[in-house]
Amino acid sequence: MPWWTWVAVGVFAASAVVGTAAAVVLVVRTVRSLRAFGKTVGATLERLTAATDELEQRSEALSGRSAELDESMARLRASLARLSVLVWALRDALAFAGRLRAAVPSK
Repeated sequence: MPWWTWVAVGVFAASAVVGTAAAVVLVVRTVRSLRAFGKTVGATLERLTAATDELEQRSEALSGRSAELDESMARLRASLARLSVLVWALRDALAFAGRLRAAVPSK
């Protein structure tokens, strides 16, 4: 075989070795970045799970307080109804007192 054939075979073999080495390096970097990404995702999921648990606890507390709020609103409505009656009675009494003052001659 001529010498240029051996040169071509050598160039082919060298390029195959370099290509394989580059592929191995690329695979190793990809695996490392995927591991780092997995750790980041795992930590983020843990924080998300903790936040979800806290949100669930707050929601339960809020639903418990909702019943208290409904009871308080019912008491407030009753108090406002009583207040409106008392205000009406006070206005009526003041109007009566005003009519009495107008009827009584002043000195």
